[in-house]
Amino acid sequence: MRKSRFLFFAITIALFTAQMQLIAAAPAGAVAAKPNVVYYAGGSCKFYDAAGVELLSVSSDEAGWSASPAKTAWVVVTPTYGGYYEFPNFDATKTPTFSTTRAMKPFWHTDTIYNELVLLTGVNSTSKLMFPPKKIISVTNYDYSKTFATPTDYTIAGRTITQKSATVSATYVTKAGVKGSGGSNGLTNVNPTSWTNVTYIPDYTGWDSTNIVKTLNYKGDKLTKTMAKLKAKQPVVIEFYGMSITAGLNTSGFKGDDKNFIPTKPYLHSYADLSCQQLQKLFGSTITMINGSCGGKTAAWTDQYVSTMVTPNNPDLVVLDQGMNDIWGTSNAAFNASMKSAIQKIQTACPNAEIILLGNMLPDQTGAGAPSNGASLMYGLTGELKKLEGPGVVCIDFTQVSDTIYKRKGVASCLSNSLHPNDWLARCYAQAIVAAFTATGGVPTDIQPGILASSEFLSVQPNPVVDGHFILKIADDVVAENAIISVYDLAGKQVASFKQSSSSKDYISSDLNMSSGVYIFKAQVDGKVSTQKVVVK
Repeated sequence: MRKSRFLFFAITIALFTAQMQLIAAAPAGAVAAKPNVVYYAGGSCKFYDAAGVELLSVSSDEAGWSASPAKTAWVVVTPTYGGYYEFPNFDATKTPTFSTTRAMKPFWHTDTIYNELVLLTGVNSTSKLMFPPKKIISVTNYDYSKTFATPTDYTIAGRTITQKSATVSATYVTKAGVKGSGGSNGLTNVNPTSWTNVTYIPDYTGWDSTNIVKTLNYKGDKLTKTMAKLKAKQPVVIEFYGMSITAGLNTSGFKGDDKNFIPTKPYLHSYADLSCQQLQKLFGSTITMINGSCGGKTAAWTDQYVSTMVTPNNPDLVVLDQGMNDIWGTSNAAFNASMKSAIQKIQTACPNAEIILLGNMLPDQTGAGAPSNGASLMYGLTGELKKLEGPGVVCIDFTQVSDTIYKRKGVASCLSNSLHPNDWLARCYAQAIVAAFTATGGVPTDIQPGILASSEFLSVQPNPVVDGHFILKIADDVVAENAIISVYDLAGKQVASFKQSSSSKDYISSDLNMSSGVYIFKAQVDGKVSTQKVVVK
């Protein structure tokens, strides 16, 4: 008993001593602060680590709205007329009310598109889906609490959905741009309650996916260090460093400044959160996500602060996301120079870190608060990012992807305002990042090993495949005319895709780019899905 009491007191004294040492390290006038978080300070400020060592001195202009550096523990604001306020991007108590796995199914390659958003604003208003539906599974309001019926509430012809009852748009709301230290930003925001969700089986007939597939190609062969850690299920630290889109502004779960943003169901988080959650789910690695992004920032800000906000975290992968604020005056040459300098600083301080350069979505150049030539300007900046690709540095061209999506759906159903994505487009951002590591946006749940498919009508024999020859057969009771067959390795990379026009056919594994290993065959016929795990020896 005495020994236990002694141990208890020893631990208590040690904790008290450590706490006193931490307090003693606090600079005069300091308040506690968190690292990599958006803040507002009413004047110039200095950040310190837990030992009281100064990390960064920030001018009053920058401190009005910025992000704290890595390792931050304390901040001193001078003068203190405004105080120091931190704005976490999301409320930890608000759990997303949807399936991340379903949200992350790549729109260009999936059996079912879940909760695609459309904007319907009144009776007889129309909106477009990405694809004509073979079958509508559900049409609901923003939080899935109301299910709409056809033809009472809506009708669908081809890709066009038409509102028929006032109930559908009963929660449609827009409001003027948010206000911050710089005043109104001139944007018109569509409230998260405004969207209508459509879940359906897509008909890809006649749609050429070549553009998307070429744009969102596999980049794991260029991000070899990150890929090796993911495959080995080792811990991975991913840091996102960008602006308001990166932080998750205008997604339904965004909190930020609670005077202007109220989290709303389904509480979707940023594309950064979504992509890391999906990568962790697919590969089994423990992924630590750090988001040091701040609204209104440019490539020059990235370069200026990368050494205090990013490199001290020693990330394995850094996603640099700038461009939307640079279309307001940054030249292509200046943008290139800033991003190139930031890359060099990361590579020098963290030689094992790899980098993704993210080409921004196109702004709605016809909307309030966007330049009239915003599209051409954004294409120019993304072109500069592509020039910076090299060993361990890749560019994901979401500019081209957004262009493709807008042309199918229209801008109104994709954006919360002219500069920020809604939940649907934020999901597409995340799908694009995951595609860099899997080539298909990730193996959907229904084709992961050990998970039952929706209908078992696919057979590959013999299994294991020993001499390279095998027969692929579709069950006799399934009409197999032009069945779509896809083959994936266990990293989720698609190695083959073709149409099966007969119920049984011979194949050679080498012709399908299948070396020795384990593969997942997926067959899709009229919305039905069947899979089989196949071993090639």
